[in-house]
Amino acid sequence: KGVKQPVTDVATIFVSPRFEPFQKEEVRLAVHHAIDKKTIVDKVLLGFGIPVSTTEAPLYDAHTDFNFPFDADRARQLLAKAGYSRSNPLRLKAMTTKGVRTKDFEVMTAITQMWRDVGIEAELEIVTIPQWFQHRNAKTVAPLSFYFWSNATGDPINSVGFMTRNKGPFKVWESPDVDPKVDPIFTEIDERKRIAAAKEAARYVVERGYIIPLYQVVM
Repeated sequence: KGVKQPVTDVATIFVSPRFEPFQKEEVRLAVHHAIDKKTIVDKVLLGFGIPVSTTEAPLYDAHTDFNFPFDADRARQLLAKAGYSRSNPLRLKAMTTKGVRTKDFEVMTAITQMWRDVGIEAELEIVTIPQWFQHRNAKTVAPLSFYFWSNATGDPINSVGFMTRNKGPFKVWESPDVDPKVDPIFTEIDERKRIAAAKEAARYVVERGYIIPLYQVVM
């Protein structure tokens, strides 16, 4: 019989600090508010996904019930505050894989339509995983880039820790306020305090628009 089971991959959109408009927090948050994750899971993935609002998927050690809402009106308001609208859209590139995971390209195609509805015109660029890493290392990654992050242990070190820590090898966003939030995940010896700090950090980086978690993959 067929069995559906979540795995440890989380579909994520990384936000590049080198795209000048993203220096404004309202622009970063508008990108996230415009995405209807439930519709993506239901209509594009046919139920093979679990919408998430932080880097910590269900069953991860630092998972919480925090919800970052889909709110197209809020996205339009934030963009308007930054000087953008459907008649004067925010134009950017977004990197995506095609065929690395089921429906990855189709997911990003659907998201670009959601962005268009609020005043964001995104041009998709198809890359392979090795190309994505090359761009990341060269600091030439697109303003937005789609990537599947795995955390086989469920420990926040291997999710929000390495994903966002400025000192780490995998970070994309660079901001001095992040490391004080993330460092305790690596250094706190009291496990309850460490996980509590991880939950706070995972929520913080999303609320500031530094990273956009989409859904946990279901196989």
